[in-house]
Amino acid sequence: MKEKGVTNHRLWLIVAFFGIISSVILTRSMSLRDGGPQPGSRKSVTVGAILPLTGELASFGQGSSLAMAMALEDLVAEKILDSGEVHLTVEDSRSSAKDGVAALRNLLQSRLDAVLAWSTFVSMPLIPIVTRENIPFIPLSVHPTIQNLDERVFRFYPGLEDEMFEIANYADRMGAKKVAIVFINTPELEVAIKNALTPALQEKGISLVAMEPHTFSTTDFRSIMANIASKKPDLLIVEDFGPLLSAMVEAARNAGLENLVGGLGFMGAPESARSKLRGLPFVAPAAIVRNSSAFRKIAERYKERSSGATVTYDVLFTYDAMTILGRAIAESRRSGATLMSLLARNESFDGIVGRGGINQRAMKIPTAWGQFDEAGQISPLDGIQGG
Repeated sequence: MKEKGVTNHRLWLIVAFFGIISSVILTRSMSLRDGGPQPGSRKSVTVGAILPLTGELASFGQGSSLAMAMALEDLVAEKILDSGEVHLTVEDSRSSAKDGVAALRNLLQSRLDAVLAWSTFVSMPLIPIVTRENIPFIPLSVHPTIQNLDERVFRFYPGLEDEMFEIANYADRMGAKKVAIVFINTPELEVAIKNALTPALQEKGISLVAMEPHTFSTTDFRSIMANIASKKPDLLIVEDFGPLLSAMVEAARNAGLENLVGGLGFMGAPESARSKLRGLPFVAPAAIVRNSSAFRKIAERYKERSSGATVTYDVLFTYDAMTILGRAIAESRRSGATLMSLLARNESFDGIVGRGGINQRAMKIPTAWGQFDEAGQISPLDGIQGG
């Protein structure tokens, strides 16, 4: 992904972010992780967020920042939190792991009660630091096992493992015997393919005949698709976080690969490119595919607040993650229980992405199968059931 769009969106990002925190006075909070303040204490809780506000992934950080602001805004409106009760400090990871570590160190100059960070590659090197500091950490990551690295890590974000199981079931229903996958080369997808997709296919007697990775800077997929086509797969899985999908699909079709299937990344495809993905099945949160009232409401609101941007899965997942954290903060401040213990007790949630479960600090959400129509709108796919 390029930095295109950073300048265009910076104004609404600043307005949206400071609109929610401008009235918050920066104070040194009593730490919820060290036993919590006494109920009734009015000092604010400090939450740090490490997001890619600049660099090649800046569009994701901009959306996540606005999502956090909206979630806190709603918790105040619902009288779950008081105005100014949570002080949100956003640091720029500059789309790199090294700068993400520097951002966390900046946050740790002041008292810090919880941290959120966007992406797996930024979150991974932060875990030893938050572990040492005993800070609750919420990685905004689809990595299937990131929460297993430490008991202080809470993946209040859907994982790719469920998507892989659904795609394996789809391949089986379609009678595929040979499957290939082209994917963005990230740790979360590598683990999901190894730990979820491959064994699920093997169990069904399906061979994974080709695995072709690409990077965020890949622009020409012709040779990749030619290699895949030479293996003659019955089905090709296309995995990306969204921006490269239209180029991938075009190259696949030019190579004679017509039976394609996708996942969550389709929701990250730019609105202008979605018509090029029309008719291709993909698995995504059921609330989005079925156009739930909660999804419609936040999609319209986000579009208005972001000067016309389309809501993405990152926005929805980040909104729900911040809501879960905000509710736990409210309970901690009123009951005196530690924030860490309350986060660990979460077993279910009811959010924008639907009613789901949290098992061993990892989120699971209802999924459904959908497709884009010629106008780029999502419609459910009849006859395919999600989990």
